[in-house]
Amino acid sequence: MNGVCAVANSVAEAAEILRISRVVMYARNKKMQKIGLNDINDFQPSDWTGKIWITGREFDKDEQIKVRVNGEEKTMTALEVYEYLHN
Repeated sequence: MNGVCAVANSVAEAAEILRISRVVMYARNKKMQKIGLNDINDFQPSDWTGKIWITGREFDKDEQIKVRVNGEEKTMTALEVYEYLHN
């Protein structure tokens, strides 16, 4: 499934995943505190990373993707797909 980073098959593995998650969450909260944010939805990046999210996957803006548009199969860059979907 998209977005799944780890799966626990035992209690010990579940505890380790939760420990790592807590470390990541606390680090994110410290970064948010430094820039004065209380809600991640209020975050506005200062620079564009060149990365584009499409259907739960991260692509470089120039990465080629096979797509079907109006029944026709073609290859587009991730940026072209993003622009097509948002215009």
